[in-house]
Amino acid sequence: METEKKKFHFRKPTKAEVIKASMEYAFILVLGALMALTYVIFVFPNNFAPSGISGIATMIQKATGFSVGYFTIIVNVPLAVISFFVISKRFAIRSSVFVITFSVLMIVFDKTNIYRYVAQDAGETLLAGLASGAIVGFVYGIVLKADASTGGMDFVAALVGKTRPDISITWFIFGLNVAVAISSFFVYHDMSAILLCIAHSFVVMELSDRIVVGSRKAIKFEIVTNHPEEISREIIEKLHHSATLSTGIGMYSHLEKQVLTCVVNKKQIIDMEKILKKYPETFAYIVPVNDTIGFFRRHS
Repeated sequence: METEKKKFHFRKPTKAEVIKASMEYAFILVLGALMALTYVIFVFPNNFAPSGISGIATMIQKATGFSVGYFTIIVNVPLAVISFFVISKRFAIRSSVFVITFSVLMIVFDKTNIYRYVAQDAGETLLAGLASGAIVGFVYGIVLKADASTGGMDFVAALVGKTRPDISITWFIFGLNVAVAISSFFVYHDMSAILLCIAHSFVVMELSDRIVVGSRKAIKFEIVTNHPEEISREIIEKLHHSATLSTGIGMYSHLEKQVLTCVVNKKQIIDMEKILKKYPETFAYIVPVNDTIGFFRRHS
């Protein structure tokens, strides 16, 4: 009976933890609002579709009048529920907060007289595509670092990575983005719509990638820890890479320490940080790896 009580005991969060979590969720709300403003101000008035699910939703709104906000909610609710049980509650809840904020404010902003940047020539149209890409890329990168996502294909990618790590959906996402770009011509009847979609998508991916992981091809972690077995087990199970264990001597304390060396894909740096934060008295430094030789699978 005593064991059962301990099993269902939940630790009450400290005041500092509550404040930190509140600030993080508030920041996610702000990012969702910024994304919604970007679509209403730059994307909708200039007749082009971004990449991914949002691009499909934008074309549907243009063709039928069905709001991007409603479409985003319909698509993401089942994906969020699945992610809650399959990936992690924290990830699903944070992502849902972003998606709901983005969707609701998109509906609200689209019905108001908020300022719209309407391009007058080709140069201004390109500027709209680049500006929206820069803002969305910034939001996307920060959201990923906050252990959340913007929904849509992010949910799908996370689910595939969790359930079938041997499968890469990079080409699937690339194919979807190509399909969106080509389809946009038939919706907007303008070749510039294709070029704007490509320019927007390129800026989004470049900027968000640099925010999350910088310009590194791969990352080498040197981890000094008293928990080498636990950490290496998580690296193998969650990141699908291995690690090399060696012994070192701290010259200040002259105590023996265990050192793990592990090279991971640059997109896995956040996942590695999550693992390391679980273990007290663990120290790590990272070294950028420009390239790898031999068998090294870049799991995405």
